[in-house]
Amino acid sequence: MISLGIALVISLVSYFLTRSTLSPLDQMTRKINSMVQTPSKTDRLDPGGASEVRNLAIAFNHLMDERDAISTMKDQFVSNVSHELRTPLTSINGALRLIDSGATGNLPARAQAMNSLALRNGQRLQLLISDLLDFGKLSAGQMSVTLAPELLQPIIESTVLDNQTMADENKVVLTAQGNLRQKVITDPHRLRQILDNFVSNAIKFSPANGNVRIFVEPGTAGSTRIVVQDHGDGVPETFVEHLFDRFSQADTGNTKTTAGTGLGLAICRELAALMNGRLGYYYDQAPISGLSCRLSEIRPESTMKAPEIPSNELERQFALDQSGLLDSNPEERFDRFTRMACKMFDVPIALVSLIDRNRQWFKSCQGLAVPETPRDISFCGHAILHSDLFIIEDTLQDDRFNDNPLVRDAPFIRFYAGAPLHNSEGYRLGTMCLIDRKPRRFDGEDQALLRELADCIEREINIQAASEFYIDLKRSERRARAVIDGTKVGTWEWNVQTGETVFNKRWAEICGYRLEELEPVSIQTWRNLAHPEDLAESERLLTALFDGAMDEYDYRCRMRHKDGHWVWVHDRGQVFEWTSEGQPLRMYGTHADISAEMANLEKMQQQNTALSILNDLALDPETDDDTRIRKALKLGADYLDLPLAIVSEITGTVYTVRWFDAPEDAGLSAGQSFALGDTYCSITVDCDESLSIEHMARSPYRSHRCYNQFGLESYVAAPIYLQNKLFGTLNFSSPTPRFQAFPTPKLPS
Repeated sequence: MISLGIALVISLVSYFLTRSTLSPLDQMTRKINSMVQTPSKTDRLDPGGASEVRNLAIAFNHLMDERDAISTMKDQFVSNVSHELRTPLTSINGALRLIDSGATGNLPARAQAMNSLALRNGQRLQLLISDLLDFGKLSAGQMSVTLAPELLQPIIESTVLDNQTMADENKVVLTAQGNLRQKVITDPHRLRQILDNFVSNAIKFSPANGNVRIFVEPGTAGSTRIVVQDHGDGVPETFVEHLFDRFSQADTGNTKTTAGTGLGLAICRELAALMNGRLGYYYDQAPISGLSCRLSEIRPESTMKAPEIPSNELERQFALDQSGLLDSNPEERFDRFTRMACKMFDVPIALVSLIDRNRQWFKSCQGLAVPETPRDISFCGHAILHSDLFIIEDTLQDDRFNDNPLVRDAPFIRFYAGAPLHNSEGYRLGTMCLIDRKPRRFDGEDQALLRELADCIEREINIQAASEFYIDLKRSERRARAVIDGTKVGTWEWNVQTGETVFNKRWAEICGYRLEELEPVSIQTWRNLAHPEDLAESERLLTALFDGAMDEYDYRCRMRHKDGHWVWVHDRGQVFEWTSEGQPLRMYGTHADISAEMANLEKMQQQNTALSILNDLALDPETDDDTRIRKALKLGADYLDLPLAIVSEITGTVYTVRWFDAPEDAGLSAGQSFALGDTYCSITVDCDESLSIEHMARSPYRSHRCYNQFGLESYVAAPIYLQNKLFGTLNFSSPTPRFQAFPTPKLPS
């Protein structure tokens, strides 16, 4: 694996050296493409590097400055012209409207038609000027919005009212539907501007006698969606991605009667973004389509109360687990009671519900299509807190449940009655419950009848448990013994309160002992054999288990073998008995010898480390080759656990440090030169192949001048060739010897 790491570093260093001559032009090309695609007044090329590259960058930056100056002049011209035209045009349109209304007297039919034509074109020109001014502000970043929680109803109702005349003229029905009482974070003036644009577009593109509908619906991730829907021709599929671009207009066959500026939707998109929203194109099915605006919503604070956890939850959950009812197949002995309950009480839903850790699971279910629901929104989670019946005659009148998801949404619970189900030890495992979608009274006679049904179900649970207990116990004992003998695992039993411990024979054999050699045994026996560095983590995991944060103890640790070496074991266990105060009493568990598995895992980790080095270097976004080479040396040094890493350049008999990674006190610097004969690299060059020395003092090279001068004990190196010519070496070294041999490096040809 060390060979692989060296080979990877050498290959990448060679690549960086070759690429360094071409990278400035490649970087400049990518930068120019980015500047063309996303223009910015501050984005410019770096005028550095070789003189040809620097001159090219300066020339291109000059062109960009001229482009930005022309763009600024254009924006100022459009803004000035728009302002100069707006005032007189407002007066002209006002006069034309007065004439059109008959305030100055009746006009001949031909004159009236000419006046109406002038008014329509004047209004269109005024719209164009308004769009240009708004777009100019948005482009210059001068448009501002004032965000606050706002009720949608007045905004949408005023939109309908103000656009009603246009709808009537086009013979279109305009309506608003949905949850208009929803609050959103918005600027009401700018939201009106968006909705007016949506509605006017929808009206213009709708056929005569068509419908335009504004509706409000829940969005995703705390948002509300406002949709303006029409029955027009829709937007061609090929044009949808350009719908909100500036000056974009789709050809729907009505261009003569519905022409516009092509800026309206682009402005709306920018306004929505300023309000932290986004626009979209809504398509249901032909011929229904429309535009949508999604904004952040304001939800009222929930008053729903999640069920509390019973004080005896650990024991109750253990009893439920032991019952064998959870996740079992449907059984007629329970289903007949839920069918009877639906008939007797005339309810659509009847359940035998079991309250698990994070869910309520239905052992028997009539009237629901789901097998479970979350515990924190369950009604039955409240019912098991007491032995009495739990009854809610109208959920909408109860603050604990009126905004519960099971009330607001399917199955739309309005009435609930639950009778707790007890096992033979008195633990409340779940309920027999009735659910209705309308409120209802539940008198004393009804309550007594429900309790009788629940008592029948309790008898079924407890009779079954008693008859199966002995059979299951013997079967489990045989199965456990077969598993233990077949897998050759050690077993242990621990009284947490007293420290008394029982180990089987295999537990002792894993550590090379006979059980008799370890007796008398206790929990201290394990502590004495465990690796000292592993004890703290073991204690932490046990504490988490005892506090209920974990379901089982699961730890891989080391134990001292009788021969003195360390054995890896997989230690697993669970608490199977608790005290009345909720403290752990008895644990059972296993020890499995995983030494071979851990050895294989270590080999895999070495391989993964080498591959990770390659991945880090290949995907490094750094564009500076010097930086990337130094990173490569750092990764190689860390991988080999050798503190000195150098890429050298060899010219004749001179050895020059080009790149290095070393401690600050190593005394190395880039450009530092030595006589080649004073370095171990002279040996590498003479061999013309990779070289590794674990302990120089014990090697044939112990009299080398480098050893006498620098005292480097361990060394591994390989020559670097560029275009079949020796460039230098890649070498790693350390002043301390290495007591494990380097594998012989095998470099790619």
